[in-house]
Amino acid sequence: MEPLTRARAVPILPVVRLLARCVWTSLTIALGLAPCVVFLLWAEAMGRDPGYGVMYAWVMGAPLVTLPGQPVVLRAAFDVALMLAFGVLHSGLAQVPVQERLARVVGAAHVRAAYMIATGLALWGVMVAWQTLGGAAWTLVPGSGAAARAGQLGFFALLALSARFVAAGGGPLAFVGLTGGRPPGNPVLMETGAYARVRHPAYALTLVAFLCANTMTRDRLVLLAGMALYLAAGIPVEERKLVALFGDGYERYRKRVPALIPRLF
Repeated sequence: MEPLTRARAVPILPVVRLLARCVWTSLTIALGLAPCVVFLLWAEAMGRDPGYGVMYAWVMGAPLVTLPGQPVVLRAAFDVALMLAFGVLHSGLAQVPVQERLARVVGAAHVRAAYMIATGLALWGVMVAWQTLGGAAWTLVPGSGAAARAGQLGFFALLALSARFVAAGGGPLAFVGLTGGRPPGNPVLMETGAYARVRHPAYALTLVAFLCANTMTRDRLVLLAGMALYLAAGIPVEERKLVALFGDGYERYRKRVPALIPRLF
């Protein structure tokens, strides 16, 4: 008769790590990636209909904050403040000291995921508090369905091109926080291609994308203004990290190449 053998112990730590990874992935998709996609759909809907009621009702219903009877200028200022508040959070969480503290809480492998979740929740906050302005700032071709479809196509095409630049460093999965850690190797300062024309091609393409609308509603124009103001303040903050990373090489690059608007000559 063979001796009884003790059952093999199930390795607990790898199982716990796998469960934690599944939880972080689910949260990143639901709270980080999904709100970002909805935000872009919501912003695009502004360019198709001054009321964009169907999309607005589908996303979140009535705004959580209302300013009934207030003039359009005050509501527009409130909306710009929403975008600037998002920018403060977005840029603040990207700072090295903040990310180091965040790594001590969630682990270095989950810092990007936590950043995406915070970004998604902040964008959701912008949408639920947005004050609808209504009306159109201008219409290029009145009553033209073809022009409206062309604006819609241009919007998503430019955003797709922008996403390629944003995710170029570590791939799209790493960018949205679905892979842990940083890609191996030292970062490389890009100075060729689109980077030879502007230092931040992804931001430049995004701003142009928001201009792609046959009907430029007041809501979308204010959203674009809020984004531009945020970038005007956020790009210098971001570039301090790049100067620390690349040193004099980035300083020379910054003097030679404009940030967003390429020089004609």
